[in-house]
This record gives sequence, structure tokens and C-alpha cells, in this order.
Amino acid sequence: MKLLLSSIIIATLTIPMSFAHPPEGTVDPAISDWYKSLKNPKTGWSCCSIADCRATELRPDPKDRTKWQAYISKDIWGITAPNDWMTIPTEQILQDHENPTGQVVICYYGDEIHCAVLPSLT
Repeated sequence: MKLLLSSIIIATLTIPMSFAHPPEGTVDPAISDWYKSLKNPKTGWSCCSIADCRATELRPDPKDRTKWQAYISKDIWGITAPNDWMTIPTEQILQDHENPTGQVVICYYGDEIHCAVLPSLT
């Protein structure tokens, strides 16, 4: 029993945390409220919060120019992030949603893009 308990404690302490921390510094309350207003287009549920939704880089998908890719960086989302370009699922893009950041905003957690708000592309 002691061995089992010890194993569980050691495993718990050595599993890396994959959750992103909120950005450092003071967050503009208007932007904070905007992040909280984001809803997944498929489920209608919250995309999460400023801790999971971050501005990042955007490019056309080189394999399919009708799609977009976002750079999911370990520096932004933590050590379990792929540190690579990920194709944004079309069904996760919030349509007709104002974006005050001027950059693509990606809500990423659990190894998936849950929501995306594109910048104004005009």
C-alpha cells in the first residue's frame, strides 16, 4: 500500500502542467471582457478565457489555400504545445466577430484549437 501511495505521489509531482498562464502585466478590462465573450461556434459554450486564448501568428495553409494555420508556440501555451503550425478547423472560426487585437486569436487547450477569431483581413 505504501508503494502504491508513493508511486501516485511521485507521478503527480512529475506530470508537467500543460495549462497556459494568463499573460503577464495588466490586462485591459475591455479586452478581458472581449475574451470572456468568445463562444465556440459548434457548441455555444465559452471558448475559455484569456488564459487559453492568445494572439499569435497566422498564415495561409500551404496545402490548402482556403484554410488558415496558426502558430501554436510552447512560449505561449506551455510545454505540451506542438511549437508548430496547426490548421485552424473551419468550424472553429468565429464568423462576423469583431477582433480588437489586430491579430488572430486562438483558444487552444487539450491539444486542440477550440476557437479562432481572425483579424480583419481587409
